[in-house]
Amino acid sequence: ELESNLYSLNVNVLKKDKDKIPTQHIWILFNNKNECYSSFKSLEKIGLCTNYRLLPYRLGYGLRIGVGGAIQSGLRKEDVPELAKLISECINKGYSSDLDGRSRNFIKRIKKNGKLL
Repeated sequence: ELESNLYSLNVNVLKKDKDKIPTQHIWILFNNKNECYSSFKSLEKIGLCTNYRLLPYRLGYGLRIGVGGAIQSGLRKEDVPELAKLISECINKGYSSDLDGRSRNFIKRIKKNGKLL
């Protein structure tokens, strides 16, 4: 769900083959190492954790987003479009205090949902 939402927001996600076993992670590709690292730092600054790494299969540097922890923390399907918008905006426009505030409020709401489990 997150992969599809990010893709529709023009984030360069590696689309997975629907015929293969699904995984709980998403790879975001970048044009170069510096662009990738800058996005990684901006996402971290707004409270969204990703893995900055050299992706396998000679894909270059990219971000790996694992969703398992987010689901355990309270992320629900209906939250995915908002999360995708936050990620997309951060990657495409970089850090802003407004984005930081919206992201922190989103994270608080998700964590509150997680306490209901």
